[in-house]
Amino acid sequence: MTWIFTGFLLALFGLSLLLIMLSLRLLRGTALAGDTSCSATRFFLIGLRVAIGWHCFVEGMEKITSPTWSGEAYLREASGPVAGVYRWVPGDRLIARATVGADGSFPAELEREWRDYLNAFAAHHDLSTDQLERARGIFDQRKSDTLTYLVSKSETVTKASAYPPELKLDMNMKQRLEEHERLLSRVRAAEAKFPTMDKEAHAEWRSTKADLAKFRADIKRTLDAETDKLKKIDETERAKLKKSIEADTAKWKTTKDAVAVAKLKETIDENTAKLREPLSDVLTSEQKLKGPMPEPKGMPITSWRLLEFCDFLVKYSLVIFGACLMLGLFSRVTSLATALLILSFYLAMPPLPGWPEIPRLEGHYLIVNKTLIEAIALLALTFIPTGRWAGVDGLICLFCCGGKNQESGARGQESPKAVPHS
Repeated sequence: MTWIFTGFLLALFGLSLLLIMLSLRLLRGTALAGDTSCSATRFFLIGLRVAIGWHCFVEGMEKITSPTWSGEAYLREASGPVAGVYRWVPGDRLIARATVGADGSFPAELEREWRDYLNAFAAHHDLSTDQLERARGIFDQRKSDTLTYLVSKSETVTKASAYPPELKLDMNMKQRLEEHERLLSRVRAAEAKFPTMDKEAHAEWRSTKADLAKFRADIKRTLDAETDKLKKIDETERAKLKKSIEADTAKWKTTKDAVAVAKLKETIDENTAKLREPLSDVLTSEQKLKGPMPEPKGMPITSWRLLEFCDFLVKYSLVIFGACLMLGLFSRVTSLATALLILSFYLAMPPLPGWPEIPRLEGHYLIVNKTLIEAIALLALTFIPTGRWAGVDGLICLFCCGGKNQESGARGQESPKAVPHS
């Protein structure tokens, strides 16, 4: 979190405390004698509201200031009876990035990612028309090379094996995606046994999940390597590739064995594809002085899908709801809205008996965890006017109602004591 946001956070917290003190002073003496709402009960309920607001606000600000934050991983790891709904929101973008279209076209998800980068690159360096045309040419060439790789090139990958040693096979991307689907079906079959207290079923699920995660990591490394070729190439690596191409070309010209010639030709073609200029080669020396372009903080809104909209709502809802709770602004409505938001987090990974434990668990839970406790506390605050006791709601009530305490007015004036007959 940056210093600017940290300062803003502390200022908001200080303002909330100031409003609390001001509201308490203005409201002092307005409650009926013996009213417990002016006792320690009132004080700690206000403290509960401010503490939960602080927690939500800090969480939201942390997500906003983190350019790489996304709820995708959390949603994909959802467990419990409604896990399918949560997993549907992000889909599987990694597999979509690697899947060639039915007509043999470049993966639409990967092209969207690359095109967003190209647009950001052109805007950052203020490319001229000629430079932009050249950049688009490089973009198209990289697409062609990567499509060829995804369709026909093989790579040595490690296939999950029940017994050691690990099985290494040469597989093209289509075969790797088929293997991924097989591993995923094993995970889903293991999940179908839940809820269960059978330790072997839980161990099987963890093992299949680990195999799937490892295989997915290999696919991600491959796609990231292809993306890096579009962005830049290290000068030392460029020099090594040139030397390798020259040496292999010399061997290719003198070798007579057909198999060796074919292998050398394949190696030369692969290294030549790696050597093709990246987008950074279109820049002038003055443009390069700007330094490398920072990674985009997020995709443009025109490229948003359901996941991006959900991420936006989560981040800014936490910030807005947290600020309103601290300030005591629309406190009862905000408490209800925040409770529903937090309940949605709970339902994604509920600690139910027989289901796998939540990743990065801080303790041991059964049905009730910290998230559920916070949601219940917020639901309780929905029925308590703590914002009127201390917060902006109280100031609004005082000014709009001419200083009359609505809460006291609703209960009526205290009945006068009876006067004994003489």
